[in-house]
Amino acid sequence: MDRRNFLKVGSGSLAIGAMGMSGNASALINYNPSNQQDTLIDTRLAFINAKDQRNTQWCWAACIGMVFLYYGLNVSQETLVEQTWGGLVDDIGTPKQILMNLNHPWMDLRGHGFYVTGDSYAANHIMAAQDLSNDMPLIISTMGHSMVLTSLRYVGDQHGRGDVIDAIVLDPWEDKGRRSLSEQEWYSADFLTRIRVQS
Repeated sequence: MDRRNFLKVGSGSLAIGAMGMSGNASALINYNPSNQQDTLIDTRLAFINAKDQRNTQWCWAACIGMVFLYYGLNVSQETLVEQTWGGLVDDIGTPKQILMNLNHPWMDLRGHGFYVTGDSYAANHIMAAQDLSNDMPLIISTMGHSMVLTSLRYVGDQHGRGDVIDAIVLDPWEDKGRRSLSEQEWYSADFLTRIRVQS
Protein backbone atom coordinates (compact mmCIF):
# COMPACT_ATOMS: atom_id res chain seq x y z
CA MET A 1 0.00 0.00 0.00
CA ASP A 2 1.33 3.44 -0.90
CA ARG A 3 0.92 5.37 2.39
CA ARG A 4 1.83 8.61 0.60
CA ASN A 5 -1.25 8.49 -1.57
CA PHE A 6 -3.93 6.57 0.30
CA LEU A 7 -5.21 9.58 2.22
CA LYS A 8 -5.06 12.04 -0.67
CA VAL A 9 -7.77 14.62 -0.35
CA GLY A 10 -7.93 15.53 -4.02
CA SER A 11 -8.83 19.05 -4.98
CA GLY A 12 -9.46 20.08 -1.38
CA SER A 13 -5.78 20.58 -0.59
CA LEU A 14 -4.67 21.22 2.93
CA ALA A 15 -3.61 24.81 3.45
CA ILE A 16 -0.64 24.10 5.67
CA GLY A 17 0.87 27.55 5.38
CA ALA A 18 -2.12 29.13 7.13
CA MET A 19 -1.94 26.98 10.25
CA GLY A 20 -0.41 28.34 13.42
CA MET A 21 1.09 25.82 15.80
CA SER A 22 0.32 26.18 19.49
CA GLY A 23 3.02 25.75 22.07
CA ASN A 24 1.61 22.41 23.18
CA ALA A 25 1.05 20.51 19.95
CA SER A 26 4.12 19.18 18.23
CA ALA A 27 4.95 19.36 14.58
CA LEU A 28 7.65 17.23 13.01
CA ILE A 29 8.63 18.90 9.74
CA ASN A 30 11.07 17.36 7.24
CA TYR A 31 11.88 18.34 3.68
CA ASN A 32 12.53 15.66 1.06
CA PRO A 33 14.69 16.08 -2.08
CA SER A 34 11.73 17.29 -4.19
CA ASN A 35 11.26 20.16 -1.68
CA GLN A 36 8.05 18.70 -0.28
CA GLN A 37 7.31 19.34 3.37
CA ASP A 38 6.45 16.25 5.43
CA THR A 39 4.60 17.34 8.59
CA LEU A 40 3.12 15.40 11.51
CA ILE A 41 0.72 17.24 13.83
CA ASP A 42 0.48 15.46 17.17
CA THR A 43 -1.77 16.69 19.96
CA ARG A 44 -0.97 16.06 23.61
CA LEU A 45 -3.87 13.56 23.57
CA ALA A 46 -1.83 11.31 21.29
CA PHE A 47 0.25 10.28 24.29
CA ILE A 48 -2.63 9.51 26.65
CA ASN A 49 -3.80 5.91 26.93
CA ALA A 50 -7.02 5.09 25.13
CA LYS A 51 -9.96 4.12 27.32
CA ASP A 52 -11.61 0.86 26.29
CA GLN A 53 -15.32 1.02 25.61
CA ARG A 54 -17.19 -0.67 28.43
CA ASN A 55 -19.81 -2.35 26.20
CA THR A 56 -19.81 -3.53 22.59
CA GLN A 57 -21.69 -0.48 21.24
CA TRP A 58 -20.27 2.23 23.50
CA CYS A 59 -17.41 3.47 21.30
CA TRP A 60 -19.16 6.84 21.03
CA ALA A 61 -19.42 7.16 24.84
CA ALA A 62 -15.78 6.11 25.29
CA CYS A 63 -14.70 8.77 22.77
CA ILE A 64 -16.71 11.55 24.39
CA GLY A 65 -15.34 10.45 27.77
CA MET A 66 -11.75 10.48 26.46
CA VAL A 67 -12.15 14.00 25.09
CA PHE A 68 -13.67 15.21 28.37
CA LEU A 69 -10.83 13.54 30.31
CA TYR A 70 -8.30 15.24 28.05
CA TYR A 71 -9.67 18.54 29.38
CA GLY A 72 -9.43 17.25 32.97
CA LEU A 73 -13.16 16.47 33.27
CA ASN A 74 -14.13 12.96 34.32
CA VAL A 75 -17.55 11.78 33.09
CA SER A 76 -18.12 8.02 33.01
CA GLN A 77 -19.32 6.14 29.96
CA GLU A 78 -22.25 4.95 32.06
CA THR A 79 -23.28 8.56 32.75
CA LEU A 80 -23.06 9.43 29.05
CA VAL A 81 -25.15 6.38 28.07
CA GLU A 82 -27.72 7.01 30.80
CA GLN A 83 -28.09 10.66 29.74
CA THR A 84 -28.60 9.54 26.13
CA TRP A 85 -30.87 6.51 26.52
CA GLY A 86 -32.40 6.94 30.00
CA GLY A 87 -30.69 3.75 31.19
CA LEU A 88 -27.64 1.55 30.70
CA VAL A 89 -28.50 0.31 27.21
CA ASP A 90 -25.81 -1.24 24.98
CA ASP A 91 -26.78 0.69 21.86
CA ILE A 92 -25.04 2.72 19.20
CA GLY A 93 -24.69 6.47 19.35
CA THR A 94 -25.56 8.07 16.04
CA PRO A 95 -23.99 11.37 14.95
CA LYS A 96 -27.17 13.07 16.17
CA GLN A 97 -26.79 11.56 19.67
CA ILE A 98 -23.08 12.40 19.78
CA LEU A 99 -23.83 16.04 18.93
CA MET A 100 -26.71 16.15 21.44
CA ASN A 101 -24.30 14.92 24.13
CA LEU A 102 -21.75 17.52 23.16
CA ASN A 103 -24.05 20.53 23.04
CA HIS A 104 -25.21 21.12 26.58
CA PRO A 105 -23.92 21.69 30.13
CA TRP A 106 -22.30 18.82 32.03
CA MET A 107 -21.04 18.09 35.52
CA ASP A 108 -18.04 15.83 36.10
CA LEU A 109 -17.59 13.30 38.91
CA ARG A 110 -16.08 15.99 41.18
CA GLY A 111 -19.10 18.27 40.75
CA HIS A 112 -17.31 20.67 38.38
CA GLY A 113 -19.71 22.18 35.83
CA PHE A 114 -18.67 22.75 32.21
CA TYR A 115 -20.24 23.40 28.82
CA VAL A 116 -19.41 21.60 25.60
CA THR A 117 -20.14 22.46 21.98
CA GLY A 118 -19.76 20.08 19.07
CA ASP A 119 -19.90 21.04 15.41
CA SER A 120 -19.84 18.66 12.47
CA TYR A 121 -20.79 21.19 9.79
CA ALA A 122 -17.46 23.04 9.76
CA ALA A 123 -15.42 19.85 10.24
CA ASN A 124 -13.17 18.86 7.35
CA HIS A 125 -9.53 17.87 6.92
CA ILE A 126 -8.35 21.50 6.95
CA MET A 127 -10.24 22.37 10.14
CA ALA A 128 -9.10 19.08 11.68
CA ALA A 129 -5.45 20.00 11.06
CA GLN A 130 -6.03 23.45 12.55
CA ASP A 131 -7.79 22.04 15.63
CA LEU A 132 -5.08 19.42 16.16
CA SER A 133 -2.36 22.06 15.84
CA ASN A 134 -4.12 23.88 18.69
CA ASP A 135 -4.33 20.72 20.83
CA MET A 136 -8.04 20.14 20.25
CA PRO A 137 -8.86 16.50 19.38
CA LEU A 138 -11.87 15.55 17.25
CA ILE A 139 -14.21 12.57 17.11
CA ILE A 140 -14.27 10.68 13.81
CA SER A 141 -16.72 7.89 12.90
CA THR A 142 -16.18 5.42 10.11
CA MET A 143 -17.74 2.08 9.24
CA GLY A 144 -20.03 2.25 12.28
CA HIS A 145 -17.22 2.91 14.78
CA SER A 146 -16.19 6.11 16.60
CA MET A 147 -12.61 7.04 17.52
CA VAL A 148 -10.73 10.13 18.70
CA LEU A 149 -8.62 11.77 15.96
CA THR A 150 -5.34 12.87 17.54
CA SER A 151 -2.81 13.30 14.73
CA LEU A 152 -2.55 14.01 11.01
CA ARG A 153 0.46 13.59 8.77
CA TYR A 154 0.59 15.36 5.44
CA VAL A 155 3.01 16.30 2.70
CA GLY A 156 2.98 19.74 1.18
CA ASP A 157 4.80 21.93 -1.26
CA GLN A 158 6.46 25.31 -0.80
CA HIS A 159 3.16 27.06 -1.67
CA GLY A 160 1.28 25.65 1.33
CA ARG A 161 -0.72 22.98 -0.54
CA GLY A 162 -0.73 19.49 0.92
CA ASP A 163 -2.27 16.04 1.08
CA VAL A 164 -3.09 14.01 4.19
CA ILE A 165 -1.10 10.75 4.19
CA ASP A 166 -1.87 9.38 7.67
CA ALA A 167 -4.60 9.86 10.28
CA ILE A 168 -3.87 8.59 13.79
CA VAL A 169 -6.65 7.83 16.26
CA LEU A 170 -7.28 6.54 19.76
CA ASP A 171 -9.52 3.52 19.19
CA PRO A 172 -11.63 2.51 22.21
CA TRP A 173 -12.19 -1.05 20.95
CA GLU A 174 -10.52 -3.58 23.25
CA ASP A 175 -6.70 -3.50 22.97
CA LYS A 176 -6.62 -1.27 19.87
CA GLY A 177 -5.35 2.00 21.39
CA ARG A 178 -3.32 4.39 19.25
CA ARG A 179 -3.27 3.38 15.60
CA SER A 180 -3.46 4.64 12.03
CA LEU A 181 -6.71 4.50 10.09
CA SER A 182 -6.70 2.16 7.12
CA GLU A 183 -7.36 3.44 3.62
CA GLN A 184 -10.87 1.95 3.76
CA GLU A 185 -11.59 3.59 7.12
CA TRP A 186 -10.40 7.01 5.93
CA TYR A 187 -12.48 6.94 2.76
CA SER A 188 -15.51 5.57 4.64
CA ALA A 189 -15.46 8.26 7.34
CA ASP A 190 -18.98 9.68 7.57
CA PHE A 191 -18.75 11.89 10.66
CA LEU A 192 -16.13 14.27 12.03
CA THR A 193 -16.89 16.66 14.85
CA ARG A 194 -15.00 19.61 16.28
CA ILE A 195 -15.29 19.94 20.06
CA ARG A 196 -14.99 22.95 22.37
CA VAL A 197 -15.02 22.68 26.16
CA GLN A 198 -15.61 25.68 28.42
CA SER A 199 -15.24 25.22 32.16
